[in-house]
Amino acid sequence: MLDAVSPSRYSRVAVTALLNGVAGLVLVPFGCSLAAILFGVWGRRRVERKPELKGRGLATAGIWLGALGLVVATVSTVGSGSWDWSVF
Repeated sequence: MLDAVSPSRYSRVAVTALLNGVAGLVLVPFGCSLAAILFGVWGRRRVERKPELKGRGLATAGIWLGALGLVVATVSTVGSGSWDWSVF
């Protein structure tokens, strides 16, 4: 008889990080990008602690997409002139 081996599945947190990273580039730059970084770090730690989960690469991609989204949003906000430097 075959041993019942539970199939490995992707971490939902890692998938959430990736989806937020993509949404941060397309829809809501600051909010989703920050969420992608946070979920990505959480997802990587979760995958490392639970060997039955996959998705370390998805979480890493979420972190990178989130960082890229923050950089693009910051540069476009400052570059468009909508940022008021008098607050400093």
